Amino acid sequence: MTVNHFLLLLRDKLELGPADAFFLLVGGKYSILGEQTMEEIYAKYKDPEDDFLYLMYSTEQVWG
Repeated sequence: MTVNHFLLLLRDKLELGPADAFFLLVGGKYSILGEQTMEEIYAKYKDPEDDFLYLMYSTEQVWG
């Protein structure tokens, strides 16, 4: 699954509208590219102590 596909699923579950910007960060500090797979993100950013991948999301109202 790509990051873009994952973001679409999250937007749907969170019921975000088109005017809501959605940001996904890994470990609270790394922005990730949509073309990468979740497997690549996990391999690169998983926590070395517990092997979990910690993601943080933020939304912001934007105007077109």
